[in-house]
Amino acid sequence: MTQLALDDVLLEIGTFGRFQLRQFLLMILPLVFNAFSNLSYVFTAADLKYRCYIPKCESRNDTVYLTEWLHAAVPFVRNQPAGCERYEPFVNITDDYLQCQASDFNESAITRCFDFVYEDKAATTIVNEFNLTCDENTWKITFVGTLHSVAQALALLLGGLFSDRYGRKWALLLCIGLGSTLGIIRSFSVNYEMFLVFEFLEPLLGSTMYTTAFILGQELVGPKHRVFAKSLCLVVFALGEAAMGVIAMFIHNWRYYLLALFVPGLVSLSFLWITAESVRWLLSKGRNKEAIDILQRAATTNRKTLSENTLKYFATNDYQCESPQLPANPSFFEQLAEVFRFKRLTIRLVICSFCWFTNVMVYYGLTLNSVTLAGDKNVNFILITLVEIPSAVSMNFILNRFPRRMAQFVSLAL
Repeated sequence: MTQLALDDVLLEIGTFGRFQLRQFLLMILPLVFNAFSNLSYVFTAADLKYRCYIPKCESRNDTVYLTEWLHAAVPFVRNQPAGCERYEPFVNITDDYLQCQASDFNESAITRCFDFVYEDKAATTIVNEFNLTCDENTWKITFVGTLHSVAQALALLLGGLFSDRYGRKWALLLCIGLGSTLGIIRSFSVNYEMFLVFEFLEPLLGSTMYTTAFILGQELVGPKHRVFAKSLCLVVFALGEAAMGVIAMFIHNWRYYLLALFVPGLVSLSFLWITAESVRWLLSKGRNKEAIDILQRAATTNRKTLSENTLKYFATNDYQCESPQLPANPSFFEQLAEVFRFKRLTIRLVICSFCWFTNVMVYYGLTLNSVTLAGDKNVNFILITLVEIPSAVSMNFILNRFPRRMAQFVSLAL
């Protein structure tokens, strides 16, 4: 019997019918939750503007970040008060804080302070809750993002191994369940060290939901519609990122913010279990009956019919998705050796990896630093995430008309 490719079967069941649409709509939630997981630390570990508290010039219950007398009490850098330094007073200055003057302070004697006034009194992040202020603690704030990224890198490896062994569907459900649970636990952190532990574990066990959802959402989409499906994934991810900025406008406490992001993930498990398993994975494991059941269900939902030849093919043939060079259950190192067996493929992999590295560095560099620009940090974050949407939509007009290599070269050059 003639070899039958899965893409040929998609022509029979419909390349983007109601079954694929339902599957794709279910995958919207994991894509949004992955956006929450990827960038939550932008707000939970956001640095804050603060200055020294001047005990004799202001009351703790009545502080204002910028006052008329402040130039007399603290040094200014680029029109902003220094964060952790203030001038020593000459003598005990008056208790009437409205009378503070430059003559009361010695500008040549600068001292360190440990009590602060914050510009945004309503905002609570790990910076003011765990006292991560001043230059010696700056690395602790940036280390949160570094640790998160390291966990994501490890997660991609572990998540791939798990989904290859146990299936895409269960990998997705486990990622959402564990990621949401650990994110919720992180909101109850009692110190910086506990926060770091769960900032590492949550992406390690939950961040691969994007790649898994992407596979499940696109697998049964026909070749002509795959660029469109990828475009929709990018639009949904960008909207998920923008939603984080909107939520941050209304929730200023980092603990409640994490709860708002991760509790919906646990709720979504109640209906994400109806997600169909990966047909290609089932076929690669020799579970042809389960695969054909899903294809028949897709055909029925799309009001199509699978041909008798197709049903007979899957019933009588060992459909092989794996390389014939590999054993039935290859180890990680055997799969790795297979990847690098072909010189041309290896060169392409190295080049594409370098391009991906560059894109990610610029992407996160812009996104993470958007909250440090002048103006409302939430609005800045929302705008810099929404700007992804035009490029995602333009993919449909570029990738279906021009060669991939040319599109990659021109976009990077621009």
